[in-house]
Amino acid sequence: MSAAGTPGARATTHTCPGCGAPGVARDRYACRPCWARLPWKYRDRIMTTWRARQTHNADSSHLVAHHHAMRDAEDWYTNHTK
Repeated sequence: MSAAGTPGARATTHTCPGCGAPGVARDRYACRPCWARLPWKYRDRIMTTWRARQTHNADSSHLVAHHHAMRDAEDWYTNHTK
């Protein structure tokens, strides 16, 4: 369930960037089928930058790198839809 309707609360789920399905947990990038469909180089970059964010307490450069990794994956999904 999303907390989006609650002022000041962070959503607990989001929409999958690959297929648009609702209900993807906030700590996941995509639903399981779309994550599996994403080429390894994108998955690895998302995981590596996520871990760097955790290790470096969300240092702005690590946050930017993580957002770029997710944006590149979204572009891949856009160009490889069924």
